[in-house]
Amino acid sequence: MSEIFYVVPEDQHNALVAAVYRKRGYSAAEATDGARFCAEATRHGIRTHNALKALHLDHRFGSAAGGCVPKTKIEKIKTRFKGAEVWNANKKLGQATGYAAIKLADKYGVGMVSVDNAFHYLWGFGYVMDAARSAKNSGLLFSDAEIHAFNDLAKEARKAKWKVSDYKVAE
Repeated sequence: MSEIFYVVPEDQHNALVAAVYRKRGYSAAEATDGARFCAEATRHGIRTHNALKALHLDHRFGSAAGGCVPKTKIEKIKTRFKGAEVWNANKKLGQATGYAAIKLADKYGVGMVSVDNAFHYLWGFGYVMDAARSAKNSGLLFSDAEIHAFNDLAKEARKAKWKVSDYKVAE
């Protein structure tokens, strides 16, 4: 049985997804971050962590169930290093938290964030790709799940003798 895929213009996709997040009480910025990241996953063929998954998770475990709190603020715990922070996300929408972490790397050239009380931020490698596209930094961030996938990819790369210089970041 073949599947049928429909192409929806990204601006319409993002408007619809953001509207659902807004209806659930999220701020405009949170809704925009949520929609933007869902579009990024879809663009890269990540069907397991796109808008349908994000909105389903939010409904089942997030804003409808108390696992995610719309419009909450990230509490930054004092540390001695400017580029390394510890956050209490207070159950903030995961995509908004992920993009906030990238801003830290934009500011200092590298960023390391340990986040407690976080809600699912979806497709972790998408943030890596977003950070790598930035002219301000080349920082990478991984969750435990992405580290396993990265290790598998690294093993393949060693076998095939891949070199970073063989590849360019897509514009």
